[in-house]
Amino acid sequence: MLTLAIILVIVAMIAGLFSFGITNIINQIAKFIFIILVIFLLLALFYGYSHFRSSASKETLPQTEVPVLIPIDRSIERSTEQSAEEISPESQIIDN
Repeated sequence: MLTLAIILVIVAMIAGLFSFGITNIINQIAKFIFIILVIFLLLALFYGYSHFRSSASKETLPQTEVPVLIPIDRSIERSTEQSAEEISPESQIIDN
C-alpha cells in the first residue's frame, strides 16, 4: 500500500511537471491530483506506523519455561546398573 502511494505521488509529480506550461486547467487538475495523492501517502504512512506500533507492543520477550526439578532416587539407578552388570554375558565369561 505504501509502495503504491509512493509510485502514485511520483507519477503525479511527473504529470505536474509536464502539464505546468500547457494550460491552466490541466495544471489545476495536476495540482489537485498531487494534493490528493500526498494526503493518501500521509494516511498510508500513519496507518503503517500505527500498525507497526500495535504489532510491536504485542510482542513480548519470549517466555522461557521454568524447568521443574524432580528429585531422582539415585539408589534405584545404582541398583539397576548393578543388576544389569550381573546379568550381562561379559560378566559370566570364565577365563580358562
